[in-house]
Formats: sequence, structure tokens, C-alpha cells
Amino acid sequence: MDFAMLDDPEFLDCNFSLGHDPALRPGGGPGHQELYQMVIQARRGDSVGALEFAEVMDRTLRPEAFESFQRTFGARPVGFPDWFFSKLYQFLDILLHESLSVLGSGAWGNWGSRQTDKPWEECRGRLTSAGPEVHPDQIERAFDPASHRTYPWLDLVRRCTQAEPAGRQEAASNSCGSGPSGGTPRGNSIRKEPDVRAVMRRPTHATSSSRNS
Repeated sequence: MDFAMLDDPEFLDCNFSLGHDPALRPGGGPGHQELYQMVIQARRGDSVGALEFAEVMDRTLRPEAFESFQRTFGARPVGFPDWFFSKLYQFLDILLHESLSVLGSGAWGNWGSRQTDKPWEECRGRLTSAGPEVHPDQIERAFDPASHRTYPWLDLVRRCTQAEPAGRQEAASNSCGSGPSGGTPRGNSIRKEPDVRAVMRRPTHATSSSRNS
């Protein structure tokens, strides 16, 4: 892996969306926990959830978003590729999650199973997910930061959220290699057609959010 993986709370919660904040200010977009809400709603057939998540991907996976983050939270010794791949790792992890646990629902106030169909309302600021593990190295080989504006993020989100759990990885794979509207492949605009199935490991893992509810 040639990029620095960012996964601290400031990074995870710094996402951009015109729908949440037309000024695109750092911290004005949806936090990490709210991204799970969008995906859960999209899986239930809510087209708005898919549109919102794709718009967050489009706005956040841009150099301007990275530069805004650096100005707001202090310059870090990283570049845009580090931001791009780390954010893409975060987004894919959420899109492909298979289960959620909620902080506070356990017998001793620790991690436990979700109790309602709105787990983001149950937690004390944190959710954790389990699912196929993302390979950072393979993401780096499959995507090109220079082509960030050409990837069909909405197509990827729709395919992942509309597919059955066993088919989400294949759905993501089939959508990423096509043009912005899911049409003709872009050829040399990306290094290879991304195979999201190749960037996943089957053992489950956990990721968490620190955004306050």
C-alpha cells in the first residue's frame, strides 16, 4: 500500500454534500454515522438515500474537499491520493456492510445488536459494522484519483444497495468500469476496470463512527 490510510474521527466525519450544506463547509456534510443511515434507507428502496450517498462520494472525492479539510483541521503530511483512497475505503466499507452493532445496547452498556430499524437513533454516537474486508492495495490498483470526476458513483451505489447481500460485491464490480452514466467504458481514463470483488476479504471486521447523534 503506497498511500497513508486516514481513519481518525475528524477524517471520517468530514464529508461534503450540497444537499446538507450548499456552502460545502468542512463539518457541514453528513458524518460517518449518517452515511450508514443513507445506505440503510437506500437498501429499503428509498431512492433519495442512494442519490444522497452518491452525491457525497462525488463531492468528497475531489481535490477541493481535501484542501478544505487540510485548511480546517490542520495540514497533514499527506496528499490528495491519500485522501481519495482513504475516503473510497470508508465509502465501500459502508456500502458493503452486512451487519451493524450499536454502542449502548449490550447487556453492560457496551456493543450489542441493533434493536430497531433505525439504529442511528439508538447509539451513543457510535455504530460499528461487520462485513467483507476491503483490501487497500487492491483499491489503489483499481481506481485512479486523477479520474475522480469520471466514475459512475450513483450507478455503483444503486447496484450495491439494490442487490441482495451475496451480490453486492459483483454489483459494485460491474458498475465501476463503465462511464459516468453506466455506458461506454472510459478506456485509458482509468488504469483498469475496477473489480471490487478483488478488494474484499471474507473475514468480518469492525469500523466505527464517533459522530454524536
